[in-house]
Amino acid sequence: MYTFSVAGQQDRCFQVRLPVVAFAGSRRSFLPDSVTVPLAHAFHALDFSLLTGCAQGTDACFRRVMATEPFGKQSLVACAFEKRARRLERTGLLGIPVVPPGLSPAAALHRRTVWMVRRCGILVLFPADPVFGRWGKGSTLAFNTAVYNLKPVFVSAPSGPRRSPLYR
Repeated sequence: MYTFSVAGQQDRCFQVRLPVVAFAGSRRSFLPDSVTVPLAHAFHALDFSLLTGCAQGTDACFRRVMATEPFGKQSLVACAFEKRARRLERTGLLGIPVVPPGLSPAAALHRRTVWMVRRCGILVLFPADPVFGRWGKGSTLAFNTAVYNLKPVFVSAPSGPRRSPLYR
């Protein structure tokens, strides 16, 4: 069991059973190494496994870091399509297809996102589209899935999710 306290928020503590952190966010955004590398190192130092998806944008930024030492052996890429999983073999990352074949691309990506969030202990989310600043459907799905499955979510965005009695 891992317990996290949020700096400046002494009354906020989160307990996590699964030592897996999932990184997700907008397919259109780019995160610099100055963001992705320290996050990967921080969770790796806590002996967390790293999980991300097969999409472009935020997922690709974290995959680039996860493919380097010392993260590769504790990293997994959840893939919506078999061909994406095969493509990852060349990078040294373990990519596994997590949805059945034959689904439409939208349905496969939806199911992949739900699969990832249900299996992580913590979700770190970068949801904002860099052009429009709004949350995309996939990021909203990831956030809602985490909330409904009682997973802590750390969001980095210029705007928060819609107000709800389910979270603060």
